[in-house]
Amino acid sequence: MDNASMGTNRVMDSIADVQKSAGDTGDEAGRIAEAADALSRQADGLRAEVEKFLNEVRGAA
Repeated sequence: MDNASMGTNRVMDSIADVQKSAGDTGDEAGRIAEAADALSRQADGLRAEVEKFLNEVRGAA
């Protein structure tokens, strides 16, 4: 195999690696977004529970 062919193969391999990495990064970004949404929903629920508790404490005082 000549140098040009070997160089072309290396470039093609590098491009494939970059494409795979980009896809993996996109997948991870999606998972992070899902986790952030879940955390936000949990925070909203906790905020509502704390507000309810504080209202009960205020009502008892």
